Amino acid sequence: MLTARGLDDLAKRFQNPDKNPDLPFLWRATEWAKDGGVIALAMPARLFGRTSGKGFEAWRAVLRSVEVTGLINGADLRWSSVWKDVKMPFCVFFARNAKPGPEHRFYYAAPINEPEINGRGRFRLDYEAANPISAARVEKQPRLLKTLSFGTWLDVEVMEALSNVDNKTLETRWAEWDAAGVKTGKGYDRSPALAQKFVDFLGELPVFEKPTEPLLFGFTATNTYAELFDKNSRGQSSAHKPRREELYQPPLVIIPKAPGDDPYSPKAYLSTQAVAFSQSYYGYSCAGHPEEQWPHPLRARRLLVGHAGGHDARLRPQRPHHRTVFAACDVRSSTHVHPPDPAATGTDNNENGGLNTGSRSCFYEPS
Repeated sequence: MLTARGLDDLAKRFQNPDKNPDLPFLWRATEWAKDGGVIALAMPARLFGRTSGKGFEAWRAVLRSVEVTGLINGADLRWSSVWKDVKMPFCVFFARNAKPGPEHRFYYAAPINEPEINGRGRFRLDYEAANPISAARVEKQPRLLKTLSFGTWLDVEVMEALSNVDNKTLETRWAEWDAAGVKTGKGYDRSPALAQKFVDFLGELPVFEKPTEPLLFGFTATNTYAELFDKNSRGQSSAHKPRREELYQPPLVIIPKAPGDDPYSPKAYLSTQAVAFSQSYYGYSCAGHPEEQWPHPLRARRLLVGHAGGHDARLRPQRPHHRTVFAACDVRSSTHVHPPDPAATGTDNNENGGLNTGSRSCFYEPS
């Protein structure tokens, strides 16, 4: 049949995935139906559910050989009275027995499980959600139908962004800019009982202390490192591992190694001044970055999350900053932390690309 419709390429490489018996019925239906006739079959949802390999190639062959007019994904209706005792995800497939044109579209719907309606052997189609879909786009984006089964076109856009070949992890993007790795890492390690190293830069830096109240900005510890831990006659202060001067330069993002599970506590702090922090924190110094100057405190968040595509959730146990989420909040000295008012800012609370805004960040300005 594929050869008869001028699809020699597909015919040569076509293989029935897992020797499924349903596809042969579809191909036979194209022989039984007259040209332009209607084909309607209840089939397993695996017809379109596979996104790679032989399964997807078989679905591609279907899309190119017949004019698919509608597809109802009944996967969420299994185990219901809509099709009693059927446990396999199923679909209802509609097509015209004709080779489709290059701009061909079909309607797709994925009814959800509604026990009250389904219990009477019925299901509901949301006509607003049943939009025409380009067959060519389905070929280009194998996960499109599966995404629409669980979400909306907004979710499709998110998945497109996540699947973009140009997307890179935060770690990769940071390494491209800070190849030597001098602007990120853990803070100083005092360990007074171990060998000490004296440096010039550490003594004059104010020492960062975590605010005592989770929703109140406060920098109570205004002492410098030298005031807290002394210095020698040459004005140098020491630590077992003082780290590098570049690590403490602003704009600086400070992230606790143990951020805790309180959704209302800050998960990161932004500093506009050089500040020393201990090994209990990770730091990202954005000094020298092309976008180091920000109009408001979200700029540093964008440097870390926005440029990473907003989706890097891979977490290495020893490096929790790989999935840090910075909420949209503007915190000044002696003020409470509040998410921004959409009416006032012209944005919504999902300005961070759809990430969870439960985590809060503080704009940190040492006095």
